[in-house]
Amino acid sequence: MKLRFIDACLTHVRFSQAILGLRHFLEAIPKHAYKRYQYLRDYFADFEGTGMKTRLFLILMILGLVPADGHASEDQAWTALREGRAVLMMRHALAPGTGDPGGFDVNDCRTQRNLNSVGRGQARSWGPFLESRGIKEARVFSSQWCRCMDTAREMGMGEVTEWPALNSFFRKRGDGDTQTRQTIALVNELEPGAAVILVSHQVNVTALTGVFPASNEGVILALPLSENPTVLARVSPGR
Repeated sequence: MKLRFIDACLTHVRFSQAILGLRHFLEAIPKHAYKRYQYLRDYFADFEGTGMKTRLFLILMILGLVPADGHASEDQAWTALREGRAVLMMRHALAPGTGDPGGFDVNDCRTQRNLNSVGRGQARSWGPFLESRGIKEARVFSSQWCRCMDTAREMGMGEVTEWPALNSFFRKRGDGDTQTRQTIALVNELEPGAAVILVSHQVNVTALTGVFPASNEGVILALPLSENPTVLARVSPGR
């Protein structure tokens, strides 16, 4: 009896900590994605009480921290990408550190945070990964940052086009609201053709989708894009 009681208390503490973590997450949401989660912020007002576990699970699912439909929905996402009904937006591969040095120059890779050997291997892994899902070539658009351009080239999917709209705006290096709108417009203006891949940064992906991607992780987004896009799947080689 005592053990069950202790276990129940620990379970309550763990869920309370999770709720607190989610509250902190919601407080830190970029304003580009804020409206998407406003109803969740309001929902926390009566979160405690009956059905707490069910509610927390639903919150985690909405935030993309647990899968919703498993492999079936991911297969549908890949089909949409192949058929031109979706795009893949991803964060560059592993580049240890945060941000860029003070003397940053977009035209000089020596002044930037760059991919290490692990990151280059991660980027190269996209080639066979995409090919196994029926994508042998793509239209690849990238941030002008060297770690993004290197990721895009190492993927081996074809010619890489620089898109300044995909440049990082971390620490106010750019205008997040404007760049997000530009990205949406540029994607929606593309003519039908090969699959589309966007290589960018965590802040850009999060601003548009609300998803906080790991290095080398991507999200498949339904077309047309909007300020509140539909995330069909989160994907990466070896995921």
